[in-house]
Amino acid sequence: MSSKRIIKKFKIDNEEIILRYPKFEDGRELLNLINSLVEERAFISVQKKASFKKELYWLFEKIRRIDAKEDIILVLEKEGKIRGLAEVEKFSRVIPGAHIGELEIILAKDMRGKGLGEKFFEVIAREAKKKLNIRIIFIDVAKPNKTALNFYDKLGFKMVGKIKRGFKYYGKYLDDVILVKYLK
Repeated sequence: MSSKRIIKKFKIDNEEIILRYPKFEDGRELLNLINSLVEERAFISVQKKASFKKELYWLFEKIRRIDAKEDIILVLEKEGKIRGLAEVEKFSRVIPGAHIGELEIILAKDMRGKGLGEKFFEVIAREAKKKLNIRIIFIDVAKPNKTALNFYDKLGFKMVGKIKRGFKYYGKYLDDVILVKYLK
């Protein structure tokens, strides 16, 4: 099972950061991370706090998908606590799309603005290309999320479309911007 492997270690602000595959024991930490983003009202698809049972089910399914080579998920660990998660999910609804992956990157508030997002993307993209044969990565971002749009632009993503009112955010319908990056 690849879920126990450390992929990269480095230091930020003299603190060790570990990027690794998740393990079942991460359930409580992942729950804390997602619920902190819900409390913050971050632009994520989850808008209600998750339960531990629901998070464990999600984690079990994601580890199964990692082992089946359908998904790459890495967690960002600092001082034994999970402070971020990145995922590239293989877009395999149809075989011709099997070289396409959908990206998600989330970071705890205290981890943002330190260059971790760029490092996280670099590592997850490399893993997705190597393990899943991903050649194209896409992500959708709510249009009002200028910080995320600027971040992905900096990484070389290009806008390929927009779904008008495609992102439901706390009862409001926002435009959803589709961004793509072709991996070298």
